[in-house]
Amino acid sequence: MEQAQRRVMKVIFLLVVSAVFVVAAAILASAIVSEPPQPTSASSEQYIVVEGRSIILEIDPEKAVVMGDILSPTPELQQPQYIEAEIEVASIQPTLEPTTEPTLAPTAIPRPEPVIFVDYLVQPGDGLYSISIEQNSSIELLAVYGVDAGDLVAGNILSIPVANPAYCPGGRAYVVRDHDTIFGIALSFNTTTEALMSTNSFPTGYIIKVTEVICIPLQ
Repeated sequence: MEQAQRRVMKVIFLLVVSAVFVVAAAILASAIVSEPPQPTSASSEQYIVVEGRSIILEIDPEKAVVMGDILSPTPELQQPQYIEAEIEVASIQPTLEPTTEPTLAPTAIPRPEPVIFVDYLVQPGDGLYSISIEQNSSIELLAVYGVDAGDLVAGNILSIPVANPAYCPGGRAYVVRDHDTIFGIALSFNTTTEALMSTNSFPTGYIIKVTEVICIPLQ
């Protein structure tokens, strides 16, 4: 009888001890799950909550920051998350540099012809010399264009060559006659040789030619 009671007591004792261990294990497991482990002095860690999950943030000044799930023994690499956003791209208009119009050289205005032709009605008693003096021409210039004494019939209309006044703006057009010189022409028109040479852009030593039209500067 006593042996049976001892056996019963042993069984009850074992059951009680087993129950105590089970309860202690359950309490310990609950404490581990509900409370995050505190960081140790050897590591620099922070715990944050993201979307309802506790995340351990390990900070190492010599390494990159590593984020891992506190429930996972090894931090798992997180897939990159892409944020979709509407980006309004402004229409970029190219800035056009102001175009510089090429500077065109001024068009040279052609100089008027030195000799023009005028109609002349022959009068009784006209001669080649009188006509050349009156019309600012010369006997030599008339001869060059085929006008001679045989054409001087009263009533005839002749086309005679004369010095063109437009050839010498600001001056007087003159037809060089036989035996004319620059000095003689300058003396006749009360000017100087230098002024006559400069007005006509004659080089030093230039010799005028018979029937040539030159410009006399006005004083």
